[in-house]
Amino acid sequence: MKMNGQVRICAFQLAFTLCILKECFTSDCPLFKFGTNCNNACVCDQSKSLSCDKHTGECLCKNGWTGVRCTCIAGTECDKNSFCDANSCFCNDGVLNKPSNCSDEVFVLYSCSFETEIETCSIYNHGEMKWRKHSNGTPSDDTGPYSAKDGSFYVYTEASGGSTGDEGVMEISLANLNLTTTACFQFYFHMRGSEMGDLDVIVEDKSGSDIARWTMSGPVDSGWNQGFVSLLVQAEMINLTGRRGSGFRSDIALDDFKIYQGHCNCPPFTFGTNCNKTCVCDQSKSLLCDKDTGECLCKNGWTGVKCSCREKTKCDENSFCEGSNCFCNDGVLNKPTNCSDEVLVLYSCSFETDIETCSIYNHGEMKWRKHSDGTPSDDTGPYSAKEGTFYAYTEATGLSTGDEGVMEISLANLNLTTNACFQFYFHMRGSDMGDLDVIVEDRSGSEIARWSKSGHVDTGWNQGFVFLPVNAEMINITGRRGSDYESDIALDDFKIYKEHCNCPPFTFGAQCDKSCACDQSKSISCDTDTGECLCKNGWTGIKCTCGEKTECDEHSFCDANNCFCNDGVFIKPTNCSDEDFVLYSCSFETYIKACSIDFQGEMKWRKHSRGTPSDDTGPYSAKDGKFYVYTEASGVSAGDEGVMEISLANFNLTTYACFQFYFHMRGREMGNLDVIIHDKSGSEISRWSQSGHVDSEWKRGFVSFPANAEMIKVTGRRGSDFTSDIALDDLKIFQGHCSCESWTFGLVCEKVCDCRRGSSSSCDSKSGTCMCKQGWSGKTCNCRISLDNCHSAYSYCHGYRCLCKDGHYSNGVNCSGLIDVTYFCGFDMFDSLKRCNVELQQVQWEIIENLEQNMDNVFHLENNRFLKTMKSGESLLSSNSSLLFSVQNVSVELESCLQVKYFIHDQENQRLRIKVEKENNQLIDRLFQGKDWSTARITLNAMSNMKIRNMKIKKNRTGHMEKIRSLLLYLFTPLFWD
Repeated sequence: MKMNGQVRICAFQLAFTLCILKECFTSDCPLFKFGTNCNNACVCDQSKSLSCDKHTGECLCKNGWTGVRCTCIAGTECDKNSFCDANSCFCNDGVLNKPSNCSDEVFVLYSCSFETEIETCSIYNHGEMKWRKHSNGTPSDDTGPYSAKDGSFYVYTEASGGSTGDEGVMEISLANLNLTTTACFQFYFHMRGSEMGDLDVIVEDKSGSDIARWTMSGPVDSGWNQGFVSLLVQAEMINLTGRRGSGFRSDIALDDFKIYQGHCNCPPFTFGTNCNKTCVCDQSKSLLCDKDTGECLCKNGWTGVKCSCREKTKCDENSFCEGSNCFCNDGVLNKPTNCSDEVLVLYSCSFETDIETCSIYNHGEMKWRKHSDGTPSDDTGPYSAKEGTFYAYTEATGLSTGDEGVMEISLANLNLTTNACFQFYFHMRGSDMGDLDVIVEDRSGSEIARWSKSGHVDTGWNQGFVFLPVNAEMINITGRRGSDYESDIALDDFKIYKEHCNCPPFTFGAQCDKSCACDQSKSISCDTDTGECLCKNGWTGIKCTCGEKTECDEHSFCDANNCFCNDGVFIKPTNCSDEDFVLYSCSFETYIKACSIDFQGEMKWRKHSRGTPSDDTGPYSAKDGKFYVYTEASGVSAGDEGVMEISLANFNLTTYACFQFYFHMRGREMGNLDVIIHDKSGSEISRWSQSGHVDSEWKRGFVSFPANAEMIKVTGRRGSDFTSDIALDDLKIFQGHCSCESWTFGLVCEKVCDCRRGSSSSCDSKSGTCMCKQGWSGKTCNCRISLDNCHSAYSYCHGYRCLCKDGHYSNGVNCSGLIDVTYFCGFDMFDSLKRCNVELQQVQWEIIENLEQNMDNVFHLENNRFLKTMKSGESLLSSNSSLLFSVQNVSVELESCLQVKYFIHDQENQRLRIKVEKENNQLIDRLFQGKDWSTARITLNAMSNMKIRNMKIKKNRTGHMEKIRSLLLYLFTPLFWD
């Protein structure tokens, strides 16, 4: 039993083992499947093979076929470093033991297709984001390739789950390649994804130092792209680093590595060590370009640097042909050359070659970079070069405000013997744009010319010019970063040529920075030195806007058939600009110096056009024309001043003159503007002042001054912040007093004329004399001329009546509707107190005038002057004191009436007391009540030398002021009125 049991157990065990072996190794897999569980597919071409090995997958080919997939006709031979597929020899993965011709390359030293394991390729794979072997698309959407470049497999870095900046590194040792000559590392890369990172291919020598580098950043394309890196003999290691971007859409993939002897086999029309330069050839007219130099090999019938010229076109050694035209070579030319549509060119730089070819020293924190197409940042930089393919620019991203990029061009080798011009194109697009300065220096380093531009200029290329004197030694071009990344500055197409700058049409000046004033539809051009317009036939004038028959004197110019004042002081009064007898004019349309103005102060006046740089202050344009002057409030302190002084010494004034100007004071923190006239001693004669925000429009100001005036001083004073730009325009001085607005007069038109509005048209601006309408006369135009039979010795006309003048009349006169008036005092004349023989107690009374309140509709309907207690008197008098005044030496020959018009505010507490005395004897003592304006009357007997002495008004407890309107003596008769 035991024996039998042992036998049975042994037999069972043997059967079990055989069963296992049969299942794993000897059972039949389906056709063209192999491996454990038969889950691997053979790569055989099934139409040309019988089957494949169940263990290794090796193909069993049909008769007449061979190769790893049975795709090669029998007899095709490949060496041991390659395998045959589709009658071609493909490289094995790994280091090859000798240079092999495979995969359409010659002298291949190394290959990696990733069809086998990564380790087969002798790659050391490490980093936080290791490279993974993969087929088909990567797991994440919108990133990575959809398939391998060739074959089934590639490697990639999986960005999902990682962090920004994580790296995957592959190192390929070159130690076993035994390089004896230059070689090339060729690869394919795929960088699709909106959050793409970076790929670096760095070649190191034995010491670990970089000797070559290839770099790519950001999304590149949706397909596979070819890359190349040249390998020097001393190359020891290739380091490939993929770096994760800001999100999961940054899978980087690589495929099909090869290292072969010799120069890199660049794609068509690319060249350079790493095949990273594009040949400039016209590909339709050229065969190819040199892989080292990029020189074009032209097709028959074509020539020139780009193969774009017919063979008959000839250019000298300083230029090249393109499109049947000769264009300047980059750099200093050995003789003046006519090229690129310019004559006598001494220097050119188009940036189509390297910056160094242009003899430019490039330095600074923000070095200038050669570039094509648009710059990497949105909303800044150009979209393409001005001409050709390339330009230079400063990349603002990643730098700080104020960082600079500097290009220096030495002029030492130009051997200038005459003036020259530096011409260039600039591009300054961006809301945070910085500054661009072009400075010319002499041998000592001193500045002799400057061109500057700041802020956003335009969305296109613009032309700039700088005048080069004979002693010019260096051109310094500085781009300065603005406040943010939207400040990429670009330059292109530099040229230096002899003589004056060839300014664009209708511009002039040493830097071509001035616009000619010509009407371009009526003019041919303008002089590039002076800006003087060359008019078309039939037109004349400074702007070519006048018909040939229009004539203006030597102090004015014609524009649109009108005569306008020249800027400056005139030797004789001139009628121009709609003004008469103009002595001086300054429109700021020409040089400020022409206006004979001395500028002083911390905040000097600046000539400007359009709006000032700051928001919410300053004008949007000049009052007339294009230019004005203003004080820039930004960058200075509250109270800082800008001063303009205009000397009047050469005017030889013999009468009054008027200084007229237009001012603009817009801004919530506006300061002050003062216009002060001084005489020879420096004393102030007259002043015009304005403070604070006035309006958003231009306003007229004017100051009159006498013949002894010597200086006009205009001072703008800054307010509390930047919103206080003050502007001036259209200054004029003309003979005669300033023309004030209706019913105002005085040096600054500060006084109101005493004229009846309904019967006068205005008043004299100097004296205030009323200008009466037809049918009216009198001082205030208050008299009908047809009824003016008033006796001028004691009365004047008012409307249809004769009113009494202030004074004594011994014989009695008829006026103001009364008969035999012997005394009248209405306080309406400048010498009324003397005429009326009134004696006022000191500081208690004053004569005032109220033009708004008509207090008496009988005597003086409009000239409402009256006697009033002074405010200062309140502090001198107690509650029950009297406010005194007296009338001296009153005489009446017949019984008469004394009448007084008086004002009482409080009838309970105020009284009017009238005393009449003669030789200290009291004749009358009467007390009167009243409310508002009232009339007091007292009968006087015939008597001489009376004194109405104690005419009192009792002061009430509330301290209100009291008033006397008029005193009147007339014959006691019923012919008077209440």
